[in-house]
Amino acid sequence: MSLVGKMMSAFMRRHFNVNPETCDDQVKKLRFLDKFNKFTTNRGYIIERFTTPKGTKYERAYRQESRFSGKAVLFLHGGAYIAGLTSGYRKMAKPFSVAAGGAEVFYLDYQCAPAARYPSQLNEALDMWEELTERLGYLPQNVIVGGDSAGGNLTLALLLALRDQGRSLPAAAFCWSPWADMTASGSSYFDNYQKDVMFGNRRHPMTPEIRDRLLSGDIYCFAASADRTSPYVSPVYGRYHDFPPMFFTVGGDEVLLSDTLTVAEKLRKEGIEADVDVQPHMFHDYTMYYGFLPEAKASFAKTLRFIQDHA
Repeated sequence: MSLVGKMMSAFMRRHFNVNPETCDDQVKKLRFLDKFNKFTTNRGYIIERFTTPKGTKYERAYRQESRFSGKAVLFLHGGAYIAGLTSGYRKMAKPFSVAAGGAEVFYLDYQCAPAARYPSQLNEALDMWEELTERLGYLPQNVIVGGDSAGGNLTLALLLALRDQGRSLPAAAFCWSPWADMTASGSSYFDNYQKDVMFGNRRHPMTPEIRDRLLSGDIYCFAASADRTSPYVSPVYGRYHDFPPMFFTVGGDEVLLSDTLTVAEKLRKEGIEADVDVQPHMFHDYTMYYGFLPEAKASFAKTLRFIQDHA
């Protein structure tokens, strides 16, 4: 683990831990980064906001000299379905676009919980897919979908829904630390509980009682009264036949580690390409910090290569 990684882990544990035993207001802390939600993009790129006929909001980033390349990257942001779309995501428009051969980059700006709960975000993602492939004219085979954390959950749920509805899927998809198990049943929820700087508590191990409290906390408010074993809520319960190639990054110290490993193993059993980059000792969604964190920079570069190979 790099020195920067150690410093970042300590910072995350101190300022962004949302464990219900130590955090009184999970929603407030998760939305803290919204204060930096400025309308910015990379030099040479323009971002515009749009609304679909059904009311779904999204942003479109494109190079100044070209508004339609025929290729698209659709990114679904994270934040436990509670935090909104921020400039931290917009800054990725240029590297995504370049990796995909000059593609336009789209960001779904879905409604957030607790005001909007399941299946609101999935319905918006499906509407966004219709916007891309039916109204804007992008062929599914020219689209790559990705997401981080809750956006990884939404990426998997979207692909599962498209497949189950007999609709065309994107060329490929990637997920960073996908939140794929709303039942917190995987082994890493117990093995990594005292290591996880965002969701864990280093003072004592996970117990069934603590898990119940975690599941009833505000951080899971998106699921509301939905069946948490539904594949559209917890993609670890899904079947993965007829999926496109996928790439995952995940931290070795995350409680969500088993979410990724379970989905990847299901993909491989179906003969689907599923590459997983596990960075030892890393925390949840570390890839977002590719600008200064060495481990994140390496995983982000692998993501770009994956996009390039499948664009």
